[in-house]
Amino acid sequence: MTGSDYQPLLIKDLRIEAGGSRIERLALNRHMPKVEKVSRHRHNYDQLLLYFRGSGVQLVEDRALPVRRGTLIFLEKDCFHGFRKERNISPLCMAIDLRLKVTVDWAVSANVPGDHLQKVEQGLYRIGKLQSSGDVFSIPSEMLTIVSILEQQLRCGRPLVKGRLEKLVLESIKSCDLKDVSSTSVANRLGKSIDYVNRQLKRENDTSIGKLISGFRFDTATRLLLDSGKTISDVAMEVGIDDQNYFSRWFRKQSGVSPTQWRQSR
Repeated sequence: MTGSDYQPLLIKDLRIEAGGSRIERLALNRHMPKVEKVSRHRHNYDQLLLYFRGSGVQLVEDRALPVRRGTLIFLEKDCFHGFRKERNISPLCMAIDLRLKVTVDWAVSANVPGDHLQKVEQGLYRIGKLQSSGDVFSIPSEMLTIVSILEQQLRCGRPLVKGRLEKLVLESIKSCDLKDVSSTSVANRLGKSIDYVNRQLKRENDTSIGKLISGFRFDTATRLLLDSGKTISDVAMEVGIDDQNYFSRWFRKQSGVSPTQWRQSR
């Protein structure tokens, strides 16, 4: 496809469900003077940006990412971003708005190879034809194909950022009731298998879901023990351990002293 082949596209309220997430909107504009320079802003949804023409710099939080034909950008919900055009060529960019309900292991940016870029262009061409003919029922399958292609590129380009997954795991643990939290429940919240998460945590910081749960449970226990109004049994129950004797053994293993000795030393 050449620049003249593109037709403006704007499809709202798509609501295409896929893997627990939702594709909500597709936009493609042949001429985009408004994005030649965009001040930093953020959205309350996730977004995929794919550039077909033009060049510039995409600002994502504190990073400046060079943009050219085939550049794919993944903008997470609430991240600050902006765009600065270079040269006198108006950018041509496709934007797909998403509601991701699971944690994704995607790169912030990737370069889409020519053959995959051509497939996306062909898909957009078909979507334009379907929209013009009123055949909206066939649009979801084309959209899913496009998003699948882009997802594949972002997964391949995912750099290993030290501590990134550990932070996500800890956030998930903190959102759980310690009485019910487990490696399985945490992995499920992230939309990953236990083996996958533990392998990545091992690579990142030589840890595991179980170790992070135990660490958070211990930190919570020490904070609760500072409250003299709580019995050892109360603390044990609040951190998800029903048996006080087991709790005492577990606490000693973590700290080298019993809960009572720890409390007395404070």
